Amino acid sequence: MRGGQSRAGTTACSLLLALVCMGAFQGCGWLGLRLNTSQSLPVGLYIASATGGLIVFCPAEPYAGLAIARGTARRASVLMAARRC
Repeated sequence: MRGGQSRAGTTACSLLLALVCMGAFQGCGWLGLRLNTSQSLPVGLYIASATGGLIVFCPAEPYAGLAIARGTARRASVLMAARRC
C-alpha cells in the first residue's frame, strides 16, 4: 500500500510541474516574450512590440569582422544588413 501512495505522489508532482511549465510558457506568450534558438537571429530572448519591426545593426569594419569571428553574426547576414543601411 505504501508503494501506491508514493506513485500517486510522484504522479501529482509531475502533473503540477507540467502545469507550472505550461503556465509559464503561456504567460511569456501573453507578455510578448519570444525565445529564439534558430540560426536566423542571435539566440536570445526577444520582446514583441506593436510596431513589429526588427532593428538591424550594420557594423562598420573592424566591428563587422569581429562579430563574424566571434560567431555573433554570420557573413551573409552582415552583408545583407549592409545593403539595407
